[in-house]
Amino acid sequence: DPPPVLEQGPVDRVYMAPGHPLATGVRGEIYLSNFACSIYRIADGEIAFFASSCIASDPIFKGKYGNFSISGLATDPQGNLYVADADNGLIHRITPEGAESSIAGNGSSGCAGDGGLATDAALGSTWSVAVDSAGVVYASCSTNTIRRITPDGRISTLVTLPYDVSAIGSLTCDPAGNVYAAVANGARN
Repeated sequence: DPPPVLEQGPVDRVYMAPGHPLATGVRGEIYLSNFACSIYRIADGEIAFFASSCIASDPIFKGKYGNFSISGLATDPQGNLYVADADNGLIHRITPEGAESSIAGNGSSGCAGDGGLATDAALGSTWSVAVDSAGVVYASCSTNTIRRITPDGRISTLVTLPYDVSAIGSLTCDPAGNVYAAVANGARN
């Protein structure tokens, strides 16, 4: 039997089911999701609750999006945390001070809105998010498209992968600005 689920306390005594989104912050802290609606922060050998979409009184999300599954996490060089919200088709940004805003998506299905404001664009079910060193945000859109969101809030399609790609599981960027995608039904980047 696995140990009982304990989601806060010393890291060596915490058990969370595997396979959940995680991201490393600029100060070495680690953010991870329980793949439901909560985000935890690991720092200085302790894991602690950080934010939740399931709690109406949560000081960050404040219940304004309803319960949503946290499907992807990323950080930028300024210490902001980005959250992929597949249920609502949004990308949220949480500043180091704890202020949350939606930076992309309008809640509509499909992938539309290239050239316009990212908050007016359709992202569909966005399962993954990454940020490069210049602060450009990359997000999966529906099944096989990667969207690019510039720091000035504009959105465009970076690439639409071949039809045999059925899902983009995760995204990451290297220091040179290249974007890599882990995909189902193929191994392309």
